[in-house]
Amino acid sequence: MSSNDPLILTGITRTHFTALSAKAKESGIALDGPSGEASYMGVRIAWNYEQATETLTLNCLSVPFFVSKDQVYGKLKAMVEAVQRG
Repeated sequence: MSSNDPLILTGITRTHFTALSAKAKESGIALDGPSGEASYMGVRIAWNYEQATETLTLNCLSVPFFVSKDQVYGKLKAMVEAVQRG
């Protein structure tokens, strides 16, 4: 995955997305609603959750100079995996 490509995750149930939203909020990013944009400390992301297909698309739009998009995607992927494990 290139750092410019969105992170597309499948098998994300509504329960997973709700748990992910809560976990992200604890980290400073509010995923309010099934789609939107949010920013925290210079990191700006966009997301789109499709409940019918259980697909979550995450796109890192910008980062400050001291963080890479790959690091942001890694953190987001780890959060998703944690909520999928329960």
